[in-house]
Amino acid sequence: MKDMKYNTQLKRLLLPEYGRNIQNMVDHCVSLQDREERTHCASSIIDIMGNMFPHLRDVSDFKHILWDHLAVMADFALDIYYP
Repeated sequence: MKDMKYNTQLKRLLLPEYGRNIQNMVDHCVSLQDREERTHCASSIIDIMGNMFPHLRDVSDFKHILWDHLAVMADFALDIYYP
């Protein structure tokens, strides 16, 4: 039987409202070597994050808020071309 890991044993989520899967995507994005590929990956993550909260699309600077949240989730270690 595989060792099960409980959420209390995993890395703490900085923004838990996005969930562990988004955090795993962000961690993967940070680990990519090519800056162009990281930028494309980050843009895809932003699209997914936006789809999670469609009712907020009417908020001004919605995309800017998502990019800020992405930077926080990446612990400001994401070296990409920001829009």
